[in-house]
Amino acid sequence: MVRVARGVAPLLLRRPAAPLGGLRWRPARGAALLAAGGALVGPAWSHGGAAPVSPFGAGARALAGEPACVLALLALALLVAQQGWPRARAAVLAGAAALAAAALLAAFGIAGDFTLELLTLTLACGGLVAWARPLPSSVHAALGASVAAAAMLVSMPAQTADLSFRLVWLAGVVIAAIGLSGNALLLLQALVGRTRGRIKTMLVRVAGSWLATAAVLVLALEWTRRSV
Repeated sequence: MVRVARGVAPLLLRRPAAPLGGLRWRPARGAALLAAGGALVGPAWSHGGAAPVSPFGAGARALAGEPACVLALLALALLVAQQGWPRARAAVLAGAAALAAAALLAAFGIAGDFTLELLTLTLACGGLVAWARPLPSSVHAALGASVAAAAMLVSMPAQTADLSFRLVWLAGVVIAAIGLSGNALLLLQALVGRTRGRIKTMLVRVAGSWLATAAVLVLALEWTRRSV
């Protein structure tokens, strides 16, 4: 117990993480990212219940239309923005590797329902943002890989589709995931990038607590739907 207390105490006593540390957005790149994300994800939402015109649009709609995927990506992006690029780089790299591995599995029909797991990861990321303490790289890597892989496998096409259809579908899923995460970082930079000190920290922590609360609500609804 004494060893555990000695190991946990430094983590608990660390100063709050500085939000948006190490992230620099240029206006031209930010506008291009926002326009690209809107062009790719927007049509996916606009189809509603109608069938999308292409497998690429169907893949984007599969991810953008799944609340668990959207919440998980937003929470992970917020955690990366809060921790800063030097510390959160492990989450991005591990997420990219897990995304590629999950895409390979999904292309051959290996997937499952990870909605509850995604919501649990959203709750964890939102809670860590609200806690606002610097985290080790191993935690970032585990969260990034888990969110990326689960979001990809949840958004996979039906098993009856052929391989070429799956590959185009999964390309739409990947682009939609990058667009949602990148635009979340861009909007966060626009909203709190010019504030300073404790106000910036407070705004980011409040956003994390809201995402955690939303994850709890969606998780409760999902449990209720499955139990009926």
